[in-house]
Amino acid sequence: MLMIGLRKGSRSFNEARTAGFSEESGTLGDIYETISDSDLVLLLISYSAQVSRLIIMRKSSYMKPNNILGLSHGFLLGHLQSVGLDFPKNISVVVVCPKGMGPSIRRLYVQGKDIMKRRVCQHSLWARLIKPECENFICCQLHSKVLSRLVLLDGVPRFGPAQAQNLRDSRAEAKTDIVVQIGLRKGSRSFNEARAAGFSEESGTLGDIYETISGSDLVLLLISDSAQADNYVKIFSHMKPNNILRLSHGFLLGHLQSVRLDFPKNISVVAVCPKGMGPSVRRLYVQGKDINGAGIYASFVVHQDVDGRAIDVALAWSVALGSPFTFATTLEQEYKSDIFGERGELLYLTLLKIVFLHRLIQKGVAKSSSTYHNTPNLLQDFCKNS
Repeated sequence: MLMIGLRKGSRSFNEARTAGFSEESGTLGDIYETISDSDLVLLLISYSAQVSRLIIMRKSSYMKPNNILGLSHGFLLGHLQSVGLDFPKNISVVVVCPKGMGPSIRRLYVQGKDIMKRRVCQHSLWARLIKPECENFICCQLHSKVLSRLVLLDGVPRFGPAQAQNLRDSRAEAKTDIVVQIGLRKGSRSFNEARAAGFSEESGTLGDIYETISGSDLVLLLISDSAQADNYVKIFSHMKPNNILRLSHGFLLGHLQSVRLDFPKNISVVAVCPKGMGPSVRRLYVQGKDINGAGIYASFVVHQDVDGRAIDVALAWSVALGSPFTFATTLEQEYKSDIFGERGELLYLTLLKIVFLHRLIQKGVAKSSSTYHNTPNLLQDFCKNS
């Protein structure tokens, strides 16, 4: 039974009743009575309340031995460490931290009922570690014989080499005859790198980029953003009807929208976007051989589905890449969050702030001791004095 425990007199009682919880049904009650009767306690109160309630819980022993304490943030550990304490040794402590605010967790959960059947997909990294039906999911749901993979030639992140090796190794673990083939431009320096990783022309796993596209059922387009913008017309022309185009970034959609174009209507378009750089995608996949759960989280997108295979292919490919956790998004949300969040804020704006603050100190507008705490006002002063 799921039961909500609240402080007596809390205004949240009305909100809980509106959501369908009630004292009559035994799903709503006093916080400490609820803790005493429960085997799993989800402590989702504020940080300050966690500190004060923990003292009461420790003194009064509301939690029973072998209970499980569930958290959605690690703050409480930090507080305990700061006062030289630890969690009680007779209970288990687990943490599940949704990467979003409370309202969005509920909204996207409800939205998921209509958008996809699988709201959250968690799988082990390796086919030999997961259930037989998941192994079949990797092997059979792709409906492909040859899978094309286009290596990232220049720039960051180097998804190409990492994904090619992960997919090849997962294919071997699943004992399927699917071929993972790398397609490169003629004369590319990446040919040597691909050969060093075990791909070769003799084995049919390495070849020309456009020949590879023409002979494939699934095309993984992992070249740079600029190369995608320059070559998408030729790439689309070499794809067969009912092919699947798979991306690891939504930039191409943004470029197509800017020139008032769209993907060809006779192909499916999906994306699996690992949340890490190329080398870490490979490193954590290999680490997963010994540590189950190691791997890079990923988002997945079904942008266009012409024959009903797209969701199966996207999720299977995320598993084959070694993602222990995969969540749904849209192609537009992915590229906008990447460009404005990762590339804008993380890579550039943060650096510019540091440069601005340094120049403020040099001009004598600010003291180094106060710069960090007064950043907004100092930036305004800098603009006036520049």
